[in-house]
Amino acid sequence: MSKDFNVKLTVRNGRLLRAIREGWPTVAAFCRDANLNKGVVNSLVCFRTSPILKNGDWSGVARDISAALGMYPDELWPEHIKELRAKRATAEIEVNSDELAALSAPGGSHDARMLIAKWSENTTPRRSKVVAMMAEGATLLEVGEELGVTSTRARQIYVRGLKDIKQAAARDRVRSVSDVI
Repeated sequence: MSKDFNVKLTVRNGRLLRAIREGWPTVAAFCRDANLNKGVVNSLVCFRTSPILKNGDWSGVARDISAALGMYPDELWPEHIKELRAKRATAEIEVNSDELAALSAPGGSHDARMLIAKWSENTTPRRSKVVAMMAEGATLLEVGEELGVTSTRARQIYVRGLKDIKQAAARDRVRSVSDVI
């Protein structure tokens, strides 16, 4: 089947955007009201810069954004994304009509869920549970509480589970698990 569609994906910090959109119509309006530089805020929204300094402390702008939103920095940048940096905020993929339908279906396609379940067989049930919880938006703190471990240990379990799933996906000649999700 031919790849008739070009889909452009944009990666952004959903937690930060939701918090901003609860009180302002746009990021620009938030920046204006909070007296923040729009370019700097957008670089954090799009993961071009990290909210964490080299010494491990929160950057001044991350603290300013958090204060303006009335939230803690950990709420906007949880452990699993706080040091994430993206080389690019957008990517384009070529898809066929079935793949396009799967991307636009709420909750993903049945085939995608089947593949992820198949790949999860290559890891422990505990790791699989952590990966599933994180995919559903749970924080490392929430995962840790569920398992009775620290958030640091929850992150270690998540990283290992994701690695196991990616290795199983690679055996099926899938370059990126996120392409299927």
